[in-house]
Amino acid sequence: MPRNLINFNTDWLHRADSNNDSVNIWLKKGSTPTTFKCSLCQTGDLSCGNQGWKAIEQHMNINKHKEILRQWKQNAKFRVANQTRSDPADSFTSTSIGIPILDTNTNKNKPLTLDDQVTKAEILWSLKVARKGLSYNLCDELNELFSSMFSDSSIAENFSIQSDKMSYVISHGLGPYFKKKNNRRYMLLRYWSNEKQCVVNRFYKSVLLGHAYAKTIRDIIIESFATDGLNINKLLMLGRDNPNINISL
Repeated sequence: MPRNLINFNTDWLHRADSNNDSVNIWLKKGSTPTTFKCSLCQTGDLSCGNQGWKAIEQHMNINKHKEILRQWKQNAKFRVANQTRSDPADSFTSTSIGIPILDTNTNKNKPLTLDDQVTKAEILWSLKVARKGLSYNLCDELNELFSSMFSDSSIAENFSIQSDKMSYVISHGLGPYFKKKNNRRYMLLRYWSNEKQCVVNRFYKSVLLGHAYAKTIRDIIIESFATDGLNINKLLMLGRDNPNINISL
């Protein structure tokens, strides 16, 4: 008589592997009752009909699966808890302690490569620099510093961003993304601080304009200064993202 096959048991999804990692990270039910899939290895239907859980254990002990899982876990370390707050000063999501967050890899079936992880680290740092108004020159020594601080990290070893690259990443890499995502215009003030004895950059306000004419932007600036009691006669100059922005203004 034919042997009864073992169906995939959803309770297996609550189990852990030998490293105490939950198998539901990658274990999925197959297209038939007696099969399963590994989303990390991107397999087709694998049979568990004869061996049941034993077949899943055999797959998780394959070296290829272990390596892909290790890469996935390394990538997951870059994920920041999504504790958002409503802050008009932010043009991107931030945590309560001000750490910028990028959308995580939406295709969890495909771990990021080392190059992608390095790029992600460089973008996170660029967002931090932009939000805090840090000097771009600060980045010129980061490559060696991060490599020394995190000597066991291949990402830190390959991290490479200097002042020129930082400027390019923010203006031409991240800038178009946020402009496309949000039609707000953000106004920053740069002034001499007697308290800090240096020039500081501070967020002033954001205005939802969309595609506005120069006259509209001019009127917004004048009205904002008047409303907030700022003396526009002390305004020395207007800055812009790049030479092609607000030429008419």
